[in-house]
Amino acid sequence: MLGMSITGIHEIRSCKIGTINRLVLQASGVSAILLSPILREAFVRAIKRENEGLKAYCESHHRINDFANQDKLEGKP
Repeated sequence: MLGMSITGIHEIRSCKIGTINRLVLQASGVSAILLSPILREAFVRAIKRENEGLKAYCESHHRINDFANQDKLEGKP
C-alpha cells in the first residue's frame, strides 16, 4: 500500500560537440510522494556521482584509443 517504484533511464547519444549523457531517476507511489524531499537529494547525488564516473571512464579509454591509433599511424605494432 505504501510501495514505491523507481525507474532509471540512461541515454547516451552523439551530437555535434561530442556526446550527451542523460541520466534520469523517477520514483512513483505513495512512499515516493512522502519521501520526495529526501529522495530528490539522494537522486541528485547518485546521478552526479554516476555521471562523473562514466565521464572519467570514457575519457580515459578515449585517451588509450588515441595512443593506440597514434602508434598505428607511426607504424608501431
